[in-house]
Amino acid sequence: MPINIQIQRSAIAEKNVLFGDDIDIINIGRDPTQCQVVFLPDETLVGRQHCVLISVAGRYRLETNGNNLVLVNGQPVVGNLDLSPDLDTELQLGNGGPIVRVHPTLNADLPPTVGRVSQPGLSAITRDAYLRSRKSMRLALVGLALLLMVSCGGLLITGVLKNDQTTTAMRMENVEQEVKSSSAMVSDLKELSEKHREEVRALTNALQSTGSGGGAAETSIVEALAKVRDSVYLVVRVDSQGRMAIVGTSWVVDRKRGYLATNAHVAEVFTQLPTGVTMMVLSPGPKSTKLKVTEAILHPGYASFASLWDTYRPVRRFGHSIDNIQGVPAFDVGLFKVDRPELLAADIPRAKEAELEKMSAGMTIGYVGYPSENVAIGGVNLESPAPTTRLGNISAITDYFNAATASAKDRLLIQHSAASSGGASGSPIIDSHGHVLCVHNAGNFISAISVARVGSPANIQYAQSVDLVAELLDGKAKAKQTIRDKELKKVVAEHFKPRKEVEVKIAREDLDEMYQRTIEDAKASGEFTLSKTIVKTLNQVSSKELKLKDGTTWYLPEAEMTLSRPGVYTIAAATASDVDLVLAAHEKGDENNPLTGNIAITNSVEAFWLEAAESRVLTVEPRVNYKDVEVLMEAALWERKRKPVEELHRLLVEGWSKGSSIQNSKVQPKWLLVQKIVESQVATVFQEINKTAEGAPIYASKFTFKTNSSGTHLFTLVSQDSVDMQIAVFKSDSKDAPEASAEGTWISFPIEVAAGTKQVEGVVLSLKKSPYELRMYK
Repeated sequence: MPINIQIQRSAIAEKNVLFGDDIDIINIGRDPTQCQVVFLPDETLVGRQHCVLISVAGRYRLETNGNNLVLVNGQPVVGNLDLSPDLDTELQLGNGGPIVRVHPTLNADLPPTVGRVSQPGLSAITRDAYLRSRKSMRLALVGLALLLMVSCGGLLITGVLKNDQTTTAMRMENVEQEVKSSSAMVSDLKELSEKHREEVRALTNALQSTGSGGGAAETSIVEALAKVRDSVYLVVRVDSQGRMAIVGTSWVVDRKRGYLATNAHVAEVFTQLPTGVTMMVLSPGPKSTKLKVTEAILHPGYASFASLWDTYRPVRRFGHSIDNIQGVPAFDVGLFKVDRPELLAADIPRAKEAELEKMSAGMTIGYVGYPSENVAIGGVNLESPAPTTRLGNISAITDYFNAATASAKDRLLIQHSAASSGGASGSPIIDSHGHVLCVHNAGNFISAISVARVGSPANIQYAQSVDLVAELLDGKAKAKQTIRDKELKKVVAEHFKPRKEVEVKIAREDLDEMYQRTIEDAKASGEFTLSKTIVKTLNQVSSKELKLKDGTTWYLPEAEMTLSRPGVYTIAAATASDVDLVLAAHEKGDENNPLTGNIAITNSVEAFWLEAAESRVLTVEPRVNYKDVEVLMEAALWERKRKPVEELHRLLVEGWSKGSSIQNSKVQPKWLLVQKIVESQVATVFQEINKTAEGAPIYASKFTFKTNSSGTHLFTLVSQDSVDMQIAVFKSDSKDAPEASAEGTWISFPIEVAAGTKQVEGVVLSLKKSPYELRMYK
């Protein structure tokens, strides 16, 4: 939350300072190297680091160190105090010292919060604690004075007894009475003092549980971070002209052997330095010590896990969409060895096994490092590096697949909320004891137009367990990683699907769907049954390049497909990747005559149909615009089988019955009255009666059906060779104009037969002498 700080009763020039959301800790005092609000050196009522404001959960908390007096709205504060997010707060630094007015800036676009839990009387509680502590101190001094008086009184009495023996009994009696009275007072004082100590302890607990509930812990973490600050070094590349570029952060882990710990991806830069470029680590402060890096050691798991991830390419699937799973760099720790190790600062202690086992979500942590990406003023002054201190909490502790695990050896990925950016990689993340728990290595980012990347609002950062650093130091990393690599292959298969497998499966489903639609379309007429036989199925990676005149490059996973027998084929290609796909094919050895007629079935499927009168060999070349894309290629032979004539007649009757009033009136039609079946000897049945405009002959076949019934009759005609025919029906009493006519391969139509009609005649016309079967139903 932004905060505006106004300075009063001070000679400093800058009276109004505004801090944005990116500042979590504001130190107030006279030390310009430690404080963000800096007073003049001669304002001695203000301490070097007088107090601290820390942003916690949408409000600011005031932290005091117990030595420097801070009055909040006129009342002294002991310990820490949550400031109101809605009201100005007046801080006075020292008795009669300068005044700091704190004004949180709320987002005016948001409505005020309802149901907020207030903390009435917190300032009064703090004031009472201060007064009670003063009262307890006064009582303690009184008690000490009484005890001294009793002792001195005894000495005085002894001297008097020597000079006046006659009054000894009387004086002894008085002394005994005074001692009894004093003892009673001391006893009462002890009881009272213990009572106040209990009150102070209870008050301390109450203050720590009030507000965000971690004040004491956060005070400790701030102090711990300040202690390790000098041991955190900036990592830079240096060119032949001495110009430096920031690489990351490192920290002293073994001063005696000259080792600093960092990330593997930072150490990896050292192994890739071009000629003339060196790497150095810079200590913090105006007199920075520059040490040359002489060796880099990477954890062996860094490369092996990256290879596993790249090979597997894990994805999750929903419908036809594929979501890539972005991994976090694993085993991302490394070591730098430097020259002149005696100039290094002290080691930062690593957490012991028991401390690591106690790590849990919600635990307060912090880091010291050099975040610099997209930060003003270059992020870090390379001549006088000043590391950044950030606080946060552990969010989760998982394995490298973001899965909860009960095994301590697999708790290697620590998620935390201490904000960072490029340059912070390698920073030590410590607890309130100043012990390194893990090494910061990555964060979540989103794409942005104006900058390279922007931190995700989720504010989830990642770190590697410090155990991995220990493995490098003691030389056991390689042996342990050999065992891990075998287990990791099993675990990745449990959590994710490999992209290749998912893509091929989706492509297979796409082709099956295309085939199914084709079959269903053919079945719509009911005339044929279709079946497919896959001639060849291939999964190939793009290998051949095709450069076009417009500068684009296409990649061709070329394959040969043999069409072994005559028939209708579908040549198809499919990919589930988000790429452009174009299907091309030609006869083997005849590249100049490409086969045409391909159509895009979907965005990821293309196909074309081909009728082969004999065996053929094709070269099929699906073209994609990206390298290494998995493409599924198939040649499917379609076998078209015509349904039996009997079956087709039955379908014609059913179709007509469902659409007529006969079924609705529950009057069942009488079955077959008469049928004419023309057998295969057709030459004597058909006669040539005419020619088409193109000169092709037209053949005719006459038929006569006898009937003794009247009413609606149904005619069904089926060509046995699947040839189109025309039919005309005449009633015996009207031969000039047909009663009904139709055309097609298989057709049905009704006619009305009048009472007394003896027969129905007609003619079937065709361009071929093909047999047919004609039936009349009642």
